Amino acid sequence: MHNHLHKKYNPFGQGPWPCLNKAADYYMQDVIENVIITADYKTQCL
Repeated sequence: MHNHLHKKYNPFGQGPWPCLNKAADYYMQDVIENVIITADYKTQCL
């Protein structure tokens, strides 16, 4: 029962993930190491 409480939530799989900002010098390079998902301020949706 305790195992599911300690599982890490990885909605995008295991990182690092590619930068998708075309204006960045590191575009399409795996440089994103952390993701924080929050609710939208106005709609409270994820």
